[in-house]
Amino acid sequence: MIGHTKSGLKSLTAELLTTTLIGIALLGPAVAQSPATGSTPARESSLGKAEGADNLLTLLPLLLTSPDRRRLAADLEVSIRTGNLKKAEESLNSAIEVGTLAIVLVDHLNNPDLITTLQGLGIRNDPHPTPESTIVNKAAAEVCTAPPAAAAANLADMQQALEQERSFSAMVSQTLTGLMQEHNELAAQLKTETEAKAATASEMQQALQREQNQGAAARRELEKLQEEHRALQATREQDKVSVASNASELEALLRQERERSDNAAHQLASAEKELLSLQAFKDEAMASESAKILELKKALVQAQTRSDMLTEELVDTTEELHALQESHRPSATPVMFRLAATGSEPPLAPPQQEAPPQVLSPPAAVGVTASLVDTARALINGTSALPSKEPTSVVVASLPEGIQPLPLGTATAAPVKTEAPSGTEPKVSAPVEAPKADERLTMRAEELLRKGDVSGARLLLERALDSGNARAAFLLAETFDPNVLSRLGVLGIRGEPSRARELYARARAMGIAQAGERMEALK
Repeated sequence: MIGHTKSGLKSLTAELLTTTLIGIALLGPAVAQSPATGSTPARESSLGKAEGADNLLTLLPLLLTSPDRRRLAADLEVSIRTGNLKKAEESLNSAIEVGTLAIVLVDHLNNPDLITTLQGLGIRNDPHPTPESTIVNKAAAEVCTAPPAAAAANLADMQQALEQERSFSAMVSQTLTGLMQEHNELAAQLKTETEAKAATASEMQQALQREQNQGAAARRELEKLQEEHRALQATREQDKVSVASNASELEALLRQERERSDNAAHQLASAEKELLSLQAFKDEAMASESAKILELKKALVQAQTRSDMLTEELVDTTEELHALQESHRPSATPVMFRLAATGSEPPLAPPQQEAPPQVLSPPAAVGVTASLVDTARALINGTSALPSKEPTSVVVASLPEGIQPLPLGTATAAPVKTEAPSGTEPKVSAPVEAPKADERLTMRAEELLRKGDVSGARLLLERALDSGNARAAFLLAETFDPNVLSRLGVLGIRGEPSRARELYARARAMGIAQAGERMEALK
């Protein structure tokens, strides 16, 4: 009896496991029809589940061999068809729990402590019959009512069935373990998806809150802009009214401005015409002035040349006048003074061997002298080339003490040189030399520089420099020196420092030490 009970429990466990597998196989398509999450791992797991469902579908015809299995499969089909997946899961979970308990207890049926343990847990015989006890009692009744021969055959069949059920139970255990792993994976995946959805929902809620805040700010900004728009419209209406009132005034002012601009344009055109005419007149005047200046410069050069020639003629005439005056002058007074002081008589002049040169008579000499004096005065009044000369005193070589030399007239008598008393006739000294031409040009250039005529001074100094006059080189360098020109206040002539340094160097080489200082000032 115990053996029959044990085999009955195993058959019950097998039935329960079989029904569980059937339920899972039936639940597979339903789960596959649920909306996917869209992730790649979920799709791969669903493909694996589909392959497992196909394998179970091949096993279903082999498993649906008893009315209880078919009844459980029918209940699951009804639950899945009606969409009550929760009820189907509860039925399968209860069958799995019962099957798990049966798998655990099947190995401990021979343990004497099993009953004590069950009773210690408060589990006792239930007076109400359960489906499992009903099945066991039915099997026991069938066994008890069967004849001995049939019982032996049934026993062999039952043992064979037991072996099959054990092998099948092992396979079901493995399948159950895989199903439990898949269930745990699905539970973890569901938890992960739930958490991800919760995080996504939280982010969406935050984004929604931000959008709401931005929308509120945009609405406030819109209200502010609408108020400003209304204010601008009101201001525009006021401006329209004011513009309409001031349009006539602006048009009148515009006409006035146009008239003024036209008048200004006419005046400008006339002023431009006058300016052009004045500019042309100025150009003509400048051209004529330039021509006049060139002519005046040429005339000045010619006058200066003529002045130099007249000066030379004046000098020659003055020398001739001195010679004529010397020929008509009595004997030297200092010799007479010396003879009177010594108490001796003057020696007699030796007789003249040759005829004296032709001498003009006194009236004729006086006339020639007057004409020469008039010519000299005219030359002096016409030109300013000759500087005024101071009267010079007579230099006596040797005079007795107490006898003073006599002063000469204004360039009328030549100086006389008296030698020591030796009984010979006294000798007359040569006349004083007149200034050279380059010195006269230099003095004239200095006068022109003092007057501010730099161009005329340059012409004279260049001519004097050709004769090798050091003073002329120095003065010509000053005409190119910017410092000297600014000190003189000369306008219209620009200085040339390089030319000035060159002329200063030439003057210093000729012996003028001041030229070196001027060169240093130009650096």
